[in-house]
Order: sequence, then C-alpha cells, then structure tokens
Amino acid sequence: MRLNIYTYTLIALILCFGINCNNNDDDPIPVVEVSFENVTINDVEPYSAKISWKANKEVNSSFSYSPTTTGYQLSEIPATSDSINFSVTLSGLSDNTKYYFKVEIEDKSNAGNNASETDDFTTPEYKGDVEVINIFVDPAKITPYNATITFDTSVDSTCTIEYGLDTSYSETPVVATTSDGLSHEVELYKLLHDSEINFRIYANANASGYNSVYTGNNFFETIDKYVGSIINVDVVTGETCWISWTTMNLDGSADLYTQTNLYISTSLPYGDPLSSSFSEINHEFGKDYCEQGVTYYFKIEAIPYDFYDLDPETSELPYCNKNVEGCYKNITYQDSFINNY
Repeated sequence: MRLNIYTYTLIALILCFGINCNNNDDDPIPVVEVSFENVTINDVEPYSAKISWKANKEVNSSFSYSPTTTGYQLSEIPATSDSINFSVTLSGLSDNTKYYFKVEIEDKSNAGNNASETDDFTTPEYKGDVEVINIFVDPAKITPYNATITFDTSVDSTCTIEYGLDTSYSETPVVATTSDGLSHEVELYKLLHDSEINFRIYANANASGYNSVYTGNNFFETIDKYVGSIINVDVVTGETCWISWTTMNLDGSADLYTQTNLYISTSLPYGDPLSSSFSEINHEFGKDYCEQGVTYYFKIEAIPYDFYDLDPETSELPYCNKNVEGCYKNITYQDSFINNY
C-alpha cells in the first residue's frame, strides 16, 4: 500500500501531539499577578488607628496617608517575617477627622507587577482616656505560683495584663487577657515563688471616643513554697525497730506524695539513709537487730513528688509548674528513742 503526503502529515501530527514537539524548558513561567487578600481598619481611636493588610504572595509594600486626597505622607511599616502580612499603627492623629490612605504592593521577584488600594477612616471625637481603677491583688489568693488581680475600667474595655520579674517589659511580654466589660478579674499562672512580680494593665477601649491606656507599674510578692507536714510518726521498739509516718499537704487537709529517706543512727551525724520510698503517702520501715537499751536517733527527709500540673479550676491540689524546682519545700522530721523492750 502506497501512503500519500496527507497520510504522512497526519502521522507526524499524531506523534508530535504525543511527545509535545514544542516542549521548551526555556518557556517563561506565567507571572502570578499580585493582589490584596484583605485590607482591614482596626482600633480607630481619637488619636490613633491600626491598618492591616495581606498580599497573595511575597511583596514589598508601602503605606501613606493624609487628611486630604492629596499630599500623602509615607509611614514606616514594621518588618514582617513572611512579607505577606503587614500592619501599621498610626499615632498623632487628630480626633473627629477623616483620613485617606493608600497601600501599595510590588512583587518581590517581578518588578512592575504591582497593585494598590485606597480607603479611608474617621477618627471619633475625643471623650477622654480609659481610667483603670480599684486595682487589687487579693492576698488570700496569692500562692507560690498564682495570683488573682481584680480592677475596674471607666468604660467598656478589653484588658491585657503584662507581667514579669522586672519592669523592662519586652516586645513579647507574658500576658493574660480579660473579657470585655467594666469589671475585670484575671488569674496569673506559673509565677516564680518568693518573688516580686511586676505588672501593668493595658485597657483597650471598646467604647468609641476613648483612648486606650497603659497603667503605671504595680507589683506584688508571691509566697514561698508550700510547706507540707510529716504526721502520725510512730515508733515500735523491739529486736526489730519499726518507724511509720504519713506525709500530708499543708495543714493535713490533703495527701502529699513524697520520696522519703529514713536515717537511723546511734550517734550523730547520720550516715547514708537506710531506706528510700517513692510516691507514697504512708511510709513504714523496720530496722533489723536493734540493740536493747540503746538510744537511736532518726531523721525523716520527705521530698515532695511534684505531679500537680492539673487544671487550676478543677484541682483541689495546688497548681504546680513543673518548669521550676517544685511546689513544696523538702520536709524534715527528727527525733530519737530508747530501744527498751
């Protein structure tokens, strides 16, 4: 069978389609146009406002604003880690004033691929600053590791408490946040025992026309570690001397699990412990071959076993932070007995 030129052409087209005759690794990759995913206006107060925006890819960005539609003033934008999410806080604004702003973005890898967006906001008329009053740290609720702070604000506010061991609050301070309202209560957790804790309150006004404020520095002192107790110490004399005891929390209101070392000696100082027990409440130990009529000295050393990292709202045991050396001080009990039987 003889094939004509049209048949050859058809075969070539089919083969070319199957192997992509126009394949070229140097073909340019289509450029994704930059765009805004969102631009938001937040926390507009009489003299300040916060503008945030997000791009669809990594960009360079600029922000400018003005109380008129001309003469825009550039504003410095804080550096970001991803070059996608941006925000700028404007201060020194005038109250009861309309501001226009422009946000511009440009593709980092393709100059000329850019976009811009304009919008406006109006600052409210100034009515006053938020007042934070009646700041109170309840002494009855201060523990080695927790404290409860209550206070009021003059207008509806959401408040943030920054706290630490000194007054040089960092850029990322430890914080606790309250709910909206006029009366506020917040519990601070994982404090350091027997230390001065400094704190300040940032009251963010929810009511229009009021400036948010920071309070001055306040402080309180946490108490020292909890002191447990060794109770019900009982000595039974004889050829084998038995000593038993119980470890309790604080005033004996709850069990306290401990590792316990027992020392027994006919003279002081003590040598090595004769026994060790772990994670127990009730402890008992017998010493073989106790001599009759001899005085024995003994010491119980209880090392609290800290496993109290429980929900502070539901646990009856003290809230303990495992990152510190323990909720409780070590407990020591010493006595002596004469082995008469």
